[in-house]
Amino acid sequence: RAAMTKMMILALGVEPAQIDTPFTDTADIYARAAYNEYLLRGYLQPDGTRIYNGSNKAMRSEAVAIAVRVIEYRDDPYTFKKNAILENASINILRSEHELIDLFYVLNREFMSEFSFRTSQTTRSLREFCERSNVVNLEYFYNSFTNIDPLGDGHYRVTIEYLPDVNTVKNYHTEAVKVADRIIASKITPNMSPAERVRVLHDYLVMNCEYDIENYNLGKITQESRLAYGALVNKKAVCQGYCAAFSLLCERAGVKCIVVGGNAPNSRDSHAWNVVLIDGTKYYIDTTHDDPVPDRKGSVSHKYFC
Repeated sequence: RAAMTKMMILALGVEPAQIDTPFTDTADIYARAAYNEYLLRGYLQPDGTRIYNGSNKAMRSEAVAIAVRVIEYRDDPYTFKKNAILENASINILRSEHELIDLFYVLNREFMSEFSFRTSQTTRSLREFCERSNVVNLEYFYNSFTNIDPLGDGHYRVTIEYLPDVNTVKNYHTEAVKVADRIIASKITPNMSPAERVRVLHDYLVMNCEYDIENYNLGKITQESRLAYGALVNKKAVCQGYCAAFSLLCERAGVKCIVVGGNAPNSRDSHAWNVVLIDGTKYYIDTTHDDPVPDRKGSVSHKYFC
């Protein structure tokens, strides 16, 4: 089973995930990666933990199931994970932060206005996980309000409101994706390494977007400036827009990227930047602080690059 898992991850080109092991009987990095991509779930125990049994032989039926998953994942990784995440949330009790952050990500990315599920977490924890997912998956969180209602006996209902309306935010995302794909087609070549792709995308974003300093100083930052739409289409954004655009570009270029929220020195407000995963190592990138203010055409800093 361990050998088949390693073959599956290598064949799909999935970079081993830097997450805590979900299994109580192993810390195998390929098993962690397969679990993270919903290619492998292990054996659920009565206490809610999971075991892997990596040293056991895979039965013929398991080998076929793995092969089918590989084919489906290869054809469309996001659709495969989306279906697995929603099925898991519909059938099982959600226990981990990982599962809940994944669920909130899919609900927003699919513009779903309502979903019910069961969990062993508290309402307070759910709100914390929703906020974390909002940061980590910034480009795919368009809602202005997420309500989590306990229904009793571990059941919850999530309702999501999109402002100004769901069709507007759908259009924002569609336009941002179109621009991102044009950038990828013109700037990224198949023989580029992940590190080269990240640098090219960083430099493009800094050179082709300017910080929305006027609205920031007025305290009137628009919704567009907080999205990839602002950075890629309007070419004007604040840190959220820079991060959302960089995440979207990296995703379309095949590089794992998330957003981190925190504080920057000598700043009165919270800030956001990105983390990319290259050859198993995490690197921090701040496109906002690498872009001069006021804007200087053609000027790119690499002070906050990797």
